[in-house]
Amino acid sequence: MTDRIFEMHWICPGCGGECRGRDERCNGPNGQAGCGAARPASVRFFLPGAAPEVTDPELVADALSGPDWTCDHCGGANNGGASSCASCGNARDARDAATPTRLHAPGEMPSTGAAAAPVRPSRRMAEASPAPDAGDGRMFAWILGICALLILVAGWLILGYSSETRVTVTALPWTRTIAIEELKTLHEDGWSVPAGARVTDRDRRIRSWRNVLDHYETRTRSVTRQVADGTESYACGMQDMGNGYARERTCSRTRYRSVQDTETYQEPVYRNEPVWDTFYEWDIDRWVKVRSPEAHGDGEPRQWPEAVATGDRERVGPRQETLSAALRDENGVVWVEGLREASWRRLERGTQITVERDIFGSLQSIRAADGHPIVLN
Repeated sequence: MTDRIFEMHWICPGCGGECRGRDERCNGPNGQAGCGAARPASVRFFLPGAAPEVTDPELVADALSGPDWTCDHCGGANNGGASSCASCGNARDARDAATPTRLHAPGEMPSTGAAAAPVRPSRRMAEASPAPDAGDGRMFAWILGICALLILVAGWLILGYSSETRVTVTALPWTRTIAIEELKTLHEDGWSVPAGARVTDRDRRIRSWRNVLDHYETRTRSVTRQVADGTESYACGMQDMGNGYARERTCSRTRYRSVQDTETYQEPVYRNEPVWDTFYEWDIDRWVKVRSPEAHGDGEPRQWPEAVATGDRERVGPRQETLSAALRDENGVVWVEGLREASWRRLERGTQITVERDIFGSLQSIRAADGHPIVLN
């Protein structure tokens, strides 16, 4: 497969018309009409989307004559095969610059004059072309700004908003309990015996299961392989030849085809195997809470309930105290439990204190009448 050749176009800087690549002066897209302006040395060619392949032998020879060159003496454009300037007759030498060639990847060849080389529009074109409306951009910026402001306000309301109200302390309830524990003999079981236990029975049991490789089995399966099947040609790019023509570069690559094969493989087969261990039963003495005497009141004084252990197998266990406060506002009474003793002592019935709530009404903080924070456990 040989490289195909296409004729490119260029945009006249004088009238803005589209011209054939072969023309060194503006003659229009069909070579029949134009302003006659010379093709500039800095011309950028482009390939129209519907450009036909060049097959005429003379045009093919013109394309293969090499890139055009610009006369260093008069600035005239000349065909690549010319040995002297068509405008001034000066012989071509090393100072005469050749139009550069460019290799474009597939799909990257400029297809319009604007993509190839934007030209300065004429005054008539500039007057007819409306300027872009900057109002649309400003409106979009305003919308984005308003949205950002709404998000910030919503975040402040949810995370940072709080309100303070004055409430009255109406009660300071407290509760004190003491656990009475009894040493009882408990019967337990499990895989490991705790310290101090007396084993009463043991046996072997399945504790878990595990997969163990048992054997391999021979199996077959269908697989698809890609095998070389000769070569193929494909268009791998377009070359701007620097003279108004473009050549489609042709490359070759290995062609592959799919082949279905059957292969044999070894598949592992596993079996479930039990994991045996010793399971125990035992008796053990543990302290168990059997009752909890309780005392409660409102404010000082506070006292612990009477706690008496009866017999050698009972004892007085840990003590626990819960301090609370009842706070009243226009919406009713709010109970606050789990106050630290120092904070609870700062509160007095009948006094007003300050509470802070978030946007959802949940209690955030409490300050006593003297301004000290009330701390929860």
